[in-house]
Amino acid sequence: MPEPSGLAISADGKRLYMVSDRKGQIYQTDLQGVVQKQIDINGGDYEGIAINQEETIFYLLDENKNKIECFNTSGDEICDIDLKTNVSKKSGPEGIDLDWTTGEFFIVNESKPTSISKFGKDYQLIMSEKSNALSDLSAVTIDPTTKELWLLSDQDQKLIRVSPAYDLIQTYLIDIIQMEGLAIDFQKKIIYIASDSEEELHVFKYSD
Repeated sequence: MPEPSGLAISADGKRLYMVSDRKGQIYQTDLQGVVQKQIDINGGDYEGIAINQEETIFYLLDENKNKIECFNTSGDEICDIDLKTNVSKKSGPEGIDLDWTTGEFFIVNESKPTSISKFGKDYQLIMSEKSNALSDLSAVTIDPTTKELWLLSDQDQKLIRVSPAYDLIQTYLIDIIQMEGLAIDFQKKIIYIASDSEEELHVFKYSD
């Protein structure tokens, strides 16, 4: 698939979902990145993907429009949410994840400013926090049990783990070019990272 720019994992940890920012398509793959299903949608500059627990709704982050666009499994658009945040179109929202236990969304802005924002299930902004720990942000994943956030930086080639209060817990140095997609199986402690330019899926095991 061309230019995978976002990554999400199913609730049972058996499937991955990726979005291409070149073709504007959603791909369902196995855990080795082999495409099982393709969902055609109206193309956009999609930089992130999140799914609901039932795998019936896809939430795509459009950087240029500063919006969340929602699609069903047939590729029909079912919602269009303006994030109403003051960001640069060239360095705007880059990663999204959904907390299945609360319905809250976490969105990271790439730079100018580098920030983390939380939105309620009604898509209203709850908080926005600038991040000084990383030069840029390319993806975010939340652990629905501990509420820890995992943040990926392409420029710094780092993956960091922070507490719900944004205190640093751990830093991982990762030598991958143009990392743009992140998904984690928190039960098996497996990290999946997609490289946009290399069009590769990288898999890591971690421990507490």
